[in-house]
Amino acid sequence: MMIANKYLPEDIVKEILLRLDVKSLRRFECVCKSWKTLIRRPSFVNNHFKRQPSSVILFHFSPAFDHNLKEFKFDCEVSCYSDCFDKLIQRREILPSEFLRLEGCDNGVVCFGDFFNHDNICLWNPATNEFKTLPPPPPPPCHSEHPTCLLGFGFDSLTDDYKVVRVFSTDSYLFTSDSELSVYNLGRNSWKRMEMSRVLSSSLPEFSSHVWANPDHRCSVVVKESINWNMSFQIDNEKKKSILAFDLNSEVIKTINLPQLVEYKDLFLDKLSERLSLVVTHDRNAPIFDVWVMKEYGVSDSWIKQVKVDLVNYPGELPPQLHGIGNKSSQPLAFGCKGNVLILESDEKVILYDLESHKAEYLCPSMCIEIVCTTLESVLHL
Repeated sequence: MMIANKYLPEDIVKEILLRLDVKSLRRFECVCKSWKTLIRRPSFVNNHFKRQPSSVILFHFSPAFDHNLKEFKFDCEVSCYSDCFDKLIQRREILPSEFLRLEGCDNGVVCFGDFFNHDNICLWNPATNEFKTLPPPPPPPCHSEHPTCLLGFGFDSLTDDYKVVRVFSTDSYLFTSDSELSVYNLGRNSWKRMEMSRVLSSSLPEFSSHVWANPDHRCSVVVKESINWNMSFQIDNEKKKSILAFDLNSEVIKTINLPQLVEYKDLFLDKLSERLSLVVTHDRNAPIFDVWVMKEYGVSDSWIKQVKVDLVNYPGELPPQLHGIGNKSSQPLAFGCKGNVLILESDEKVILYDLESHKAEYLCPSMCIEIVCTTLESVLHL
């Protein structure tokens, strides 16, 4: 480095830059070509990413129906969320579409799909507010009025690249021999079509036209560089739920069994402390649910029920904003940072519940929140 050699050793300059936030690094790319090259180097991007604090992003659609998805963000490192939420809040218009849905979030990048246009896929870096619309996936062999599409997104450290996985079917039957599976690589900015028979591992049942599989309405979750979906199956008139996992390294799909559960109403996948987790609700009208954690990823016998969240029998005094919450319906949104979970209460309030201390805290009004993700800042250029 020309400037580094004149004033400071290169390793010292690199160490200083690694300690800066994304906004500052984007400015310092203009200092000289050598700094720009360093900051955009994949190894620097990855090392910088590992040092970033977590933050939670709440997405919502405007109640004025202006069809713009907006984003609110707060820092996970603060000690009291409710006292400083108004100061930390950031509001930005994201995309001019009312049909966007969150498909995945990994390594500082968010993937959006479209409810109706399955070819409309884009990536977003929240730290830089850069968007990238992906090229259209490979066209299906025939047109369909009611296709089914499954998307997943994650980072593959072996190739140092981001991947989007798309399973497309002209009917309701996913993962059959007639389904189309394509993988997009950000580095090449291109799709590749894969044979379904090659990516299905031996742990999956023999798929044929009598097998129906449909993803539950939550985005994919990445754990141990595998994209995980919570799926509903129907095989020979028997309904069951299971987890489908796409290994980003080997590009093979396998199944992971859920824990043995008694009757339940809803369940969704998430990630808690870098472990695959499951939130199970037993009554949609009561704020009570269980949190299960897979201690060893991929090993179905390692599921344990880690904690029960019960706001009906809350221990201690509730904050004034949350009085009466035990008599109202609520739904868990997602896990936040530092072992807490965000809960949407029926009176349009967002609650932060600490899974260790079992204390609930009023976070903010709901603001028509639709989706939530936890992420770290990345200096990556899309």
